[in-house]
Amino acid sequence: MEFTGHAYSLMGEKDSVLQVAENVYSGYKKIGRENYAAASLSFLIEHCIENGELDKARKLIDEYIHKSGLATAQGEIKPGHEMFYHIWGKFYEKEQKPDSAAYYYRKLIAQSTRLNSLESGYRGLLNVYTAKGVADSVAKYANLFADANDSLSLSLSTADVTRAQALYDYGEYQRIANEKSLANSRLYLVLACVLIMIIISSLALYLLIKRQKAKRQRRMQALRDKYSATMNLYHQALIDMKMMKLGFEKAKKAKTEEIMKLQQALSTYTEYSNVEDWNAEQSLVTNDMVVRLHDHAQKGLKATSSEWADLIHLVNELAPKFYHYITDEKLGLTEREVLVCILTRFHFLPSEIGNLLGLKKQSVSNLRANLNEKIFKTSGTKSFNANILRI
Repeated sequence: MEFTGHAYSLMGEKDSVLQVAENVYSGYKKIGRENYAAASLSFLIEHCIENGELDKARKLIDEYIHKSGLATAQGEIKPGHEMFYHIWGKFYEKEQKPDSAAYYYRKLIAQSTRLNSLESGYRGLLNVYTAKGVADSVAKYANLFADANDSLSLSLSTADVTRAQALYDYGEYQRIANEKSLANSRLYLVLACVLIMIIISSLALYLLIKRQKAKRQRRMQALRDKYSATMNLYHQALIDMKMMKLGFEKAKKAKTEEIMKLQQALSTYTEYSNVEDWNAEQSLVTNDMVVRLHDHAQKGLKATSSEWADLIHLVNELAPKFYHYITDEKLGLTEREVLVCILTRFHFLPSEIGNLLGLKKQSVSNLRANLNEKIFKTSGTKSFNANILRI
């Protein structure tokens, strides 16, 4: 029945393909072959994405990852099935999360040498950067996509080429040349529009920053007032703690915790002298995604691939300078090392990081020490958190 669906696909009959795909899925379910059913979901997922049914698509993607047997426990697609990264990228592209989409398109390109995979990956990246308006990247991936497309075409057999040549005359070739010329003209027009949009956006941003300069000064004064008030509370708490007697351990513990919190607040006020940085930090630590991961960690649960992708999208959106710094190719950090840096930036404890990544306490400690040495040229883990927060 799966081969029947492929035949309908070649004929362009999508409704028939959809019917066959649903029958295949339900058929495998009925005979108890959960893994086969999950492995057959690719077309259904693409159909949901094209029709904007993103919640349903997300559920089907999770079922494919966890039940098909075609992905590892860490959410990595096994060799031979890398084209699923293309579907994953299209999902995040539809969700308007271009960074997450680009992440999976790059994984497709990195993990597969097939020409059709490279073509799909470059086409996806071209779409992402066209939507984001990054002119240099649009030009880059347009060329790579064209090269991959040409290479794929050249891989046709001699017999196929001969039959194709027999079907078209000079007029057909002329028509194709005209279409390609028109496509190139449209591409240049798109690039020009993107450049104009970037210039307009830059000008608008400059005017906005200039307008908010006075407002930022008022916010800075408010921050200084809060710092002074917190310092007074801190000194009062120190006096209260000194006055406690030895027998009141419970009261002593509560007051010590209060002092620690106030010290953290003072450190935060001192560190975030810029109000915008302060607001950004609050957005990071109180984000629903971060709170959910803290809850997972406390329960000893590992994060899913989708949650890692959402976290990467979040940090790139709220702390872009930090994200670009740790993902710079010059540092050469692995995917796991990048995640450890991000979790540390979000104030996760080493024990929480171990639970989310499925690592032992010593492994997390070794990772933190290696990262401190690799990024900051400092041995040990004692200064790692402070170094990360200074990025």
